[in-house]
Amino acid sequence: MQKHPSPDYTQRARYLTLDQGFNVARTKVPAHIFLNERDEAFANAGSTHILCDSSSAMAIDVPASAPMLLASYLRIRSNEPLTLQSHASAEIFYAIRGSGTIEWDNESMGWEAGDVMLFPGGFAKQFSTNNDQPAILWQCTNAPQLALEKTLPPPISQSTIRPTLYKQEAMMRALVEAQKMVMKNGMKSMAIMFGTETMGSISPSLTLALNEVPPNASQVPHRHNSAAVTIVLEGEQCYSTVEGQKVPWSKFATFVTPGAASHAHFNPSSGSALVLIVQDGGLHAHCRTMGFAITQA
Repeated sequence: MQKHPSPDYTQRARYLTLDQGFNVARTKVPAHIFLNERDEAFANAGSTHILCDSSSAMAIDVPASAPMLLASYLRIRSNEPLTLQSHASAEIFYAIRGSGTIEWDNESMGWEAGDVMLFPGGFAKQFSTNNDQPAILWQCTNAPQLALEKTLPPPISQSTIRPTLYKQEAMMRALVEAQKMVMKNGMKSMAIMFGTETMGSISPSLTLALNEVPPNASQVPHRHNSAAVTIVLEGEQCYSTVEGQKVPWSKFATFVTPGAASHAHFNPSSGSALVLIVQDGGLHAHCRTMGFAITQA
């Protein structure tokens, strides 16, 4: 067999100064709330998948809500199943409205409003409902993380994640128990973290928390290196501040808190505020770089 001359591999090499290597200029992650996407999900139209995409603002060439996270809404109409296959290794779903079934291979999982579902990614799932009103799910995945290095999710048989259902009733009982413990310490906010039988977090790279801010209270200003993608469950009059910018909450809207940004949550109302928060916290916990710190208001 005839051999072709090898290319000059040295032509690809580049040598950077420390300033060039460590101070790479990147666009900022916007502290954005996705209202139009939420409203589109509640529009009475066909089954669809609506992305919360800020990739153009971040100069990222794949859909992304934060550099390593992608949130979206699923609208599913009766007799119009929706089939999705995400390019992610972890998928988190929250059932906003309705009830239905997720089917894959020869398995299925039933869900109701208020439930959370965890799945490995990379394989097709069919979502269906028999409700007269369209069912609505919220989804958050680590698809941008895999896209960064053009990697594929592992087969479901090799994934560290197993399909898991977190029922709303069980979640709220756990939150009540957490409240009892936290109130003894005089703190003003409380939360539960989601885990599995094999992991202390919901996935190797992601964390999921249900966070409550009591009436007429606030969460102390703080920062952490993980970015947060949050869906508001309760708290129409509430708001967050992100580096001094006010972000008013709106029910079932999704908002992004950039990594390392100083932020706080405020509840001036007479009712409890409740949010579900996905972070790329598993990555930072593994790297020992969470960087949690209390900051100035």
